[in-house]
Amino acid sequence: MTEKNITDLTLEERVKTLERLHRNARIAIIILVGYFIYDVISRDSGSDIIYAYKIKAKQFELVDGVGTIFASWKVLDEENAEPGIVLENGQGQKLRLTASEISLLSGGSNPSPDMVIDREGLNTNPTP
Repeated sequence: MTEKNITDLTLEERVKTLERLHRNARIAIIILVGYFIYDVISRDSGSDIIYAYKIKAKQFELVDGVGTIFASWKVLDEENAEPGIVLENGQGQKLRLTASEISLLSGGSNPSPDMVIDREGLNTNPTP
C-alpha cells in the first residue's frame, strides 16, 4: 500500500484520520497524567530525598521501609561528648563510633560501655 497525499484524500477520509490522531493524543495524555499522579502518591517516589550542599542538624536517623530507626548520627547528650554514629539493634545494644573511640554499649536510656577501642587499645572493662 502506498502512502496517499493529503490532498488526494476525500473529506471523509481526512476527518477519520483526524479523529484517529485525536483519539491517540487523548490516550497519550491520559497515560502521562496517570503516571504523574502515580509518581506523586506512590510511597517510594523519591519525594523524600533531599539534596543539599550543607545541612545543619543535631541528629539524623536512618530508617527502613516501615519507619524503624536502626542507625543514627547524633550529638550525644553527655557533657563534652563529641558527635558520633550510633547503631542500635532490637535488643538495645549499641555501637557508638566517634573520632576518638569505638564503644559497644548496653542498657536502656543510660547505656554503659561493655567494650571500648581507643588509642590505648582494647578495654573490655571500661569505667563509665
